Amino acid sequence: MVNGEWRKMERKWAEHLEDGKVVEVEILIEYDEKCTTPKRFIAKSKVDGIQQKPKKFKN
Repeated sequence: MVNGEWRKMERKWAEHLEDGKVVEVEILIEYDEKCTTPKRFIAKSKVDGIQQKPKKFKN
C-alpha cells in the first residue's frame, strides 16, 4: 500500500475534525479468492454528510 497517500488521507480527515466538521469513515477490504492477504483497501468517507470520492489503495 502506498503509505504516503494513506497518511495524507488521514491528515485530511484530521483537518476536517479540527474545523469542527463531522467525519464518517468506512474501510472496505477486498481479498483474492484463494488468499488471506488483502489485495485492496477502499476508504469511503463523508464530511458533514457529504459523500467524498472513495480512495482506493492496492496492497
